[in-house]
Amino acid sequence: MSTANSRELVGKCVLINDINQDTTFGGFLMTLRVQGVNPHYIHLVLKYLFISGIFAELANQTTNIANLNTALLGPVEIKIPPLREQSRIVEEVNRVFKVIDSIRSIT
Repeated sequence: MSTANSRELVGKCVLINDINQDTTFGGFLMTLRVQGVNPHYIHLVLKYLFISGIFAELANQTTNIANLNTALLGPVEIKIPPLREQSRIVEEVNRVFKVIDSIRSIT
């Protein structure tokens, strides 16, 4: 997750499924490692929080840079349904995205 960026990009996140080599992350990134939770579900929730502007609202602004940190993100509640429901949600969202992509490809 980007923790220092423009207000439009702060909180943008990416899901990395597997890293097979030594890796370092920049100082303006935050990593989240989940256990017992579907990482694709968490990624969808974080994408929603980013797209809806919640991360931008939470961020502190200093000289054109919006900043997020664990203290600002701590109060954010993420509802965690049972694992089976998380997987169902991910599958359904992916199904809808495929339909949208197919509609876009014919227009």
